[in-house]
Amino acid sequence: LDMIRDSISAESGFSVTDFELKSESISYSIDTAKHFAATCPTDKIYWLIGADQAAQLADWRSIEELSQLVEFGVFDRDRLEYQSELAQRSIRYRKIAKRRLEISSTEIRERLEAGLPVNNFLPAAAFEIITSRNLYK
Repeated sequence: LDMIRDSISAESGFSVTDFELKSESISYSIDTAKHFAATCPTDKIYWLIGADQAAQLADWRSIEELSQLVEFGVFDRDRLEYQSELAQRSIRYRKIAKRRLEISSTEIRERLEAGLPVNNFLPAAAFEIITSRNLYK
């Protein structure tokens, strides 16, 4: 939470909530989407995911209902197929074109555990929290 909060502090239009962290049970995306649809009824909800998660959306709890509440923004990776599955299930999404960085969160954690540099792959604020708190070692 601190990493996200500090990483977006200079970005207007973003906010962070600890809603899921305060949940007393397993946190499912559908529950989070319902919460924000109820508390922010005039806002459009975008759910940002990587293509690896888009390929698994069919397995998400209550995906049909969730896809009515949110539009998925998919950070695309050419090597992952997901479009036909999403279209077949009428799941709303849009590809997010972004400068490609061929690295995953798993690879970042592995590099941290191995003592390899990661500062070029993370916002400075997140890197500072990871190093100051000695995380992922």
